[in-house]
Amino acid sequence: MKLHLVSDEELTPADRAAIQAGLDSLDKNGGVPMEEVLADFGLTMADFEKMAAAPDEA
Repeated sequence: MKLHLVSDEELTPADRAAIQAGLDSLDKNGGVPMEEVLADFGLTMADFEKMAAAPDEA
C-alpha cells in the first residue's frame, strides 16, 4: 500500500509506527466488512447505495 500525504506536515516516527501497526493488523486480521460498519450506524447497504446515488437517481 502506498501512502499519499494530504498535509504539508512531515510524518513523525510515532505517525509512521501507528500507520505500520494499522497495516500489520489488516494483514493479520483482515478488515471489517462494510455491512458491519453500516450496521453500527443503523444502516444497510441499500441505505448506503441510496445515499451515494446522484440526487436524480434517489
